[in-house]
Amino acid sequence: MPSVDWELLLEFVEDKFTRVVLLNIETGGFTVISSFRPNEEDYVVPDKNVEINPIPESRILEEMNRFAREVDDERIQKRLILALGRKNPLRQFRRILGFYPDLLEEWNKTRITLLSRWVLKELENLGIPPETFANAEELLKMSNSAKINPL
Repeated sequence: MPSVDWELLLEFVEDKFTRVVLLNIETGGFTVISSFRPNEEDYVVPDKNVEINPIPESRILEEMNRFAREVDDERIQKRLILALGRKNPLRQFRRILGFYPDLLEEWNKTRITLLSRWVLKELENLGIPPETFANAEELLKMSNSAKINPL
């Protein structure tokens, strides 16, 4: 059974420049098709590869909004909500969280949960059980590290 570097795959699923991640179900390796490679407009999905789509930025922003509204400190909550209304909201949100290590750690758990559940849903939509991969328990554990809204 192949193993997948789930943490690296999640980074690409979150990257706004990723068009698709081609996951090889035999080896666990993957190829990233990015928007920086315009000549790959008509890429071909090789055998034993499946397409994992990136998570929409709107879904990440939705979860950031929920997270911000649940922060107990009203001053921090307002700063986070304002950040989400600015240019580059993801960067602004993370910049503010950088001043609050406990909240940043909590957000990172939420983010990992969101991304791992997205990948699990993508695999489910393709009819591929996570148990296809030797280290499936790692992804399943990450998908339960924080409370998020259903996908």
